[in-house]
Amino acid sequence: MVDTTALKKQIEPHVQEWLRKQFGVRFRRQTVLLTGNGTAGQHQFAAVSEDGKIVASVKSLSGRTTGKNLPSAKIDSSYAEIYFLSLVQSEKRLLVLTDLEFYRLFCKQSAGMVVQGVDILHCELPLELERVKEAVRVAASAEIDDGKVTI
Repeated sequence: MVDTTALKKQIEPHVQEWLRKQFGVRFRRQTVLLTGNGTAGQHQFAAVSEDGKIVASVKSLSGRTTGKNLPSAKIDSSYAEIYFLSLVQSEKRLLVLTDLEFYRLFCKQSAGMVVQGVDILHCELPLELERVKEAVRVAASAEIDDGKVTI
């Protein structure tokens, strides 16, 4: 299994700082109670404002697959985060995507299908963090390709 801790340790702090500049409040990783639709669970979010008014999920997913297909599992993963965001009681709920190609693709694919009250944002990464993200992506793609069976 590919080690994705670099995404949490390097990219999430960048996104938290970007959000601070956007909204004027500090953010941190935090577990939040899920209270919508009669649920009583918890979910950890990558960026929660100190005042709890803004809750954000951060996804560093790339666009199309190496075979140039739609990344259906990545799209499903983003919908799952939107579902968790929909169960949070906060003034603002955000899905922050760090890959411009995936952001454009997901916005197009999900048009009219995202629950009201969840905004999808793109946070551009500096070159050094793009390299970190790309290294994780390449390792993950190689791992998946190694597991493919040819007929």
